[in-house]
Amino acid sequence: MKNNSIINLAKKYTTDNCYIDFPEDVFSSISYQDSEIIAQGQDFASGQDFASGQDFASGQDFAKMFKLPPLEIIFFEWLKKTDKQIWDDLWEEDEMAKEPYIVSNHFLPMLLNERSNGYPICDLKSCDNYYFAPDHLTGQESKVFLDLAKSKLEQKEKMTHKELLVLEISLGGIDIWHFAYKYKLIIDDCKTAVSHLVQDQALVHLKEAEHLSAFVNF
Repeated sequence: MKNNSIINLAKKYTTDNCYIDFPEDVFSSISYQDSEIIAQGQDFASGQDFASGQDFASGQDFAKMFKLPPLEIIFFEWLKKTDKQIWDDLWEEDEMAKEPYIVSNHFLPMLLNERSNGYPICDLKSCDNYYFAPDHLTGQESKVFLDLAKSKLEQKEKMTHKELLVLEISLGGIDIWHFAYKYKLIIDDCKTAVSHLVQDQALVHLKEAEHLSAFVNF
């Protein structure tokens, strides 16, 4: 899509409440390259900064925030029922304002990356974070788990939680809640797998949000 086209699309779906709300079919049609243009908030043809927020209602601009796509909202509604404490840590203040699931445009390319594992849960303040990136896999121990997981994948054999988690982390960042949801696993069992991997010195577990920011790539 040409730069001007994706800019106009973002303007078209900017709501009166100052966020972009793409319909599901439109969201799925946006390319990774298009998402980067929106995230940067700039019309490259004119050099104008379209994320400045001058006048959303008049259609002369588009917002710096967007609403998560329907499939990701379904995940967070599952999280709300399954682990309410985590959901509250993420969205409670936004729910009080009746606008949960509105996030920065900087997350758009992450969601449209072909290896995306959804909107990352990595900024918890009241609870321990369980977000892992490939750099958190450590030493020979993690390689043993990874090699075993790859072998089982090729042979179509069932993996343990630890093996499956190491494989997922090696492919890109993922949090334990998206991991549990993706594979229909019990969250506490996944946390136990993390604990065992840490004990095996195969994984580093950074629990504080400020320590994770360097590992979340926009």
